[in-house]
Amino acid sequence: MSLNVWGDITKRDAVIFHNNDFEIFIDPPGTTHNYMELEINALNTVWDLLLTKTYSQGGAAINNWDINGLKTAVHINGTLNNANDTDKSWSTEIAIPWKSLFEPSKIAEIPVNNFWRINFSRVQWQHSLIDGKYVKKKDANGKALPEYNWVWSPQGVINMHKPNT
Repeated sequence: MSLNVWGDITKRDAVIFHNNDFEIFIDPPGTTHNYMELEINALNTVWDLLLTKTYSQGGAAINNWDINGLKTAVHINGTLNNANDTDKSWSTEIAIPWKSLFEPSKIAEIPVNNFWRINFSRVQWQHSLIDGKYVKKKDANGKALPEYNWVWSPQGVINMHKPNT
């Protein structure tokens, strides 16, 4: 299988998981309320949002919330958006200031002898090259095939917003 590192979403706070991405979910008090989500694609485009509670609990996504002081970088072992070669990998480096994690959780100190809920997810779409562009593969009805999801701690369903399932 050849690997092509690609991405086309460049607007901050767009729905990044429509590209291949890496995601972090942080819930300091472990309540599934006011938890943070960060997504990043191979273009180093960021979507950071706050979720008042899980979607199944009627929660809302606050897209204009930002992780203040966030620093991100992407390294590509290959060439981005170049279908003429085979890429090896892409990785991201992320620095999140403690202060920005305290804001939504109302926790005021770095956890010592305490645990925070965190999970990581990697989304990968199957794609084809059509006229030199990366296009998600579709089923017989023209619907995009489901993405692959790899997570640090499985939840039993493919939905990072059901942490208690």
